[in-house]
Amino acid sequence: MNRIPFLFGLLITSIPLAALGSTEWAVWNTAPSNLASTGSFADGRTVQLTSFFETISGPAAAGTIYSVSPAVPGQLDGRNPSFTYALTGPGPYPNSIVRDDVAASIDLTNFTVNADTILGLADLKFQYRLELQDSAHNPLALTGLQFADYNLTYDGSALIADLGCFTQTTAAGSTPAGVIFPGGSGHDAGGFYTHTGLCTFTNLPAETNFIQLFARGVTQETEGIQVYLGGTASTVVPIPATAPLLATGVALVLARSRRRLRPRHDPKT
Repeated sequence: MNRIPFLFGLLITSIPLAALGSTEWAVWNTAPSNLASTGSFADGRTVQLTSFFETISGPAAAGTIYSVSPAVPGQLDGRNPSFTYALTGPGPYPNSIVRDDVAASIDLTNFTVNADTILGLADLKFQYRLELQDSAHNPLALTGLQFADYNLTYDGSALIADLGCFTQTTAAGSTPAGVIFPGGSGHDAGGFYTHTGLCTFTNLPAETNFIQLFARGVTQETEGIQVYLGGTASTVVPIPATAPLLATGVALVLARSRRRLRPRHDPKT
């Protein structure tokens, strides 16, 4: 048996690689300051969320808050992806914001938007207007967006958030493009909570550099919402603890191979 290819194969298969095209969700920092919070990915990519955090709890780790149906990309265990809570207006709660006030804004300058990018919003009660902007803050068309709704069953309670979202992708009469209407088709999982489950937005234009969420109501109550951002899984290759032993094994096999390749001593000479 040729041990060198075998051992190299063992070394390669012992290093876990991120699945190509799989989804990774931003992990948000635990101490928002100056009304901002940073979402980070394993390979160093970051996004910046600007919102209001005076009276809203901090970020949630993946798998700790609720069960989600159907399973969200990147969360095959059927549990919540990581997200952060944001307050849509200045505290203390309750307070109010007026139409076209910025409720939340995400800066994607250090993040590449592609087919794997997912914006997620949950726990919405009121209407908002979504606007995607290029690097010069020019609005982008929303006609290519794709949407999905997920039902959330919160741990330790009978609370099921199962209202979906309907998003107006083009202007219609007095309704501008981007208005998000909570409610969708109603309580499709038998819940009674008057807020939405997780609403996702995919197929964002590649030129998207900023995501803006504006208040839609003439005057609407400040509320706490959940904000998510998913992207292509990081390509960081973690090295296992056994790597030094494997490297030593490679060196030993190479050394033995070299010894076998030396010319044998001819007793006639």
